[in-house]
Amino acid sequence: MDWDISLKVAQILAPFLTSIMVTVLGVVIVRRIEGIKAEATKRSAFEARWADEFFDACQQFERALERQMVILVLLTQRINSNDEDCLKMQREQSEIHARAFELKFRIRRCAAFAQQGQVRISELADDSFLIINDIVAGKPGNLDVVFKKLAEFNDCARAVHAEILALGRAEHQKGPTK
Repeated sequence: MDWDISLKVAQILAPFLTSIMVTVLGVVIVRRIEGIKAEATKRSAFEARWADEFFDACQQFERALERQMVILVLLTQRINSNDEDCLKMQREQSEIHARAFELKFRIRRCAAFAQQGQVRISELADDSFLIINDIVAGKPGNLDVVFKKLAEFNDCARAVHAEILALGRAEHQKGPTK
């Protein structure tokens, strides 16, 4: 008789216990999935911010080089290189030169996540910077060469930016690594 009662109690409790176990298991699985999604979202957000910083550094670098080219043209058109405007432009040239040098390193640092374009973007930044540097130092040069390098730099920067963002998407799809 004890077995009959135990069996009937088990038959009555089984559906309730099964639903409780399924609910607990479901909650555990949902929490695990949400944790994975949150981690992937954090990684993706990191890559997006990193790509934005790279893009900003590239834009600032190009603007600095463009400003340097404008100053060079204006200075070469001046007859009296000792007037106050020329001295002011030369000081600005020095400040921009230092800023471009700094941005060149930021570009290299930000491109670290780009396996394919990392080296090339650094080379193009170096080349563009060195051409301007040589012209500033009084060596013969051609600004058209700088424009061509900057066009290559733009193409490469676009590819590196996309690569950094794609890395974030790939990490998001793959899930967190442990």
